[in-house]
Amino acid sequence: MDGPISNLEDRIMPQASHDVRPLHPDPIISGHDQMPAAAVYRRPQGLKDHVLVLTIEGVGYLGPQRKKLKLEPGDLVLVDPEYPLDQDVPMSGPWPRIWASVALRPAWNDWVNWPRPLPGYRLLRLPSVQPDAPVRVALEAMHHHITGAQRCRGELALNAMEAALLHCDAHNPRTESARLDPRLSVLLEEIGRRLETRWTLDNMAGVAGLSVPHLTRLFRRQFHVSPMKLIERLRLQRAEQLLQWSAEPVAEIARQVGFDDPFYFSTRFRLHAGHSPRDYRRHKHA
Repeated sequence: MDGPISNLEDRIMPQASHDVRPLHPDPIISGHDQMPAAAVYRRPQGLKDHVLVLTIEGVGYLGPQRKKLKLEPGDLVLVDPEYPLDQDVPMSGPWPRIWASVALRPAWNDWVNWPRPLPGYRLLRLPSVQPDAPVRVALEAMHHHITGAQRCRGELALNAMEAALLHCDAHNPRTESARLDPRLSVLLEEIGRRLETRWTLDNMAGVAGLSVPHLTRLFRRQFHVSPMKLIERLRLQRAEQLLQWSAEPVAEIARQVGFDDPFYFSTRFRLHAGHSPRDYRRHKHA
């Protein structure tokens, strides 16, 4: 790849089709298609809403006519309203992609704080666009819903779009989650699913595929605490949720989050939350 921005001024392309139709997506217009090789599309006025394009295969160029972004598999671009949507496909092959035109909800703005290689264009590079990649799965679900016949198809499509944008957060270099070592990410997901497990440094290191010293160094570097201290924090945070939203006895909650001794659990919980488990529950239900 020769960089995200390519000058196409001197390229010989077929006669462009100019699209001047007004489009008003309600709430999403989407496509799961491919532009053919050597295709040219011009919409210099852009759209009234944002446009999201995920490249599945091949290469496409999108942006202002004289300075376009080169998009390869895994590139996800978000174009701001009324910015040019001129598109070109090389003669070497088609450009398969998933795209959508959508009015961003206010809550989404923090989720799309992606790098801006050009004014009006945000670009995120995903590590995979295989059929089981979470962002691709969510965008395909979005397209399936909005082109379907369900009564709530628009709401389902927006929900799938939200899921796609949330999955993007793990790959946004501007977010903390993207800077998390992927081996620790896998481990933390496993711990979160199995808080009741008697975790040791050895079995944590096995899940992460690391030696115990390397695991400990990574935890201290990224979380500034030891692995066992972080696990206890996750357990106590989960206990807070269960005390507030379930009617389970305190001893059962202690067992579910990995404390065999309910008295030790109460001691650690008091240090964590400032109240005993029973007082915490009464306070939250008052």
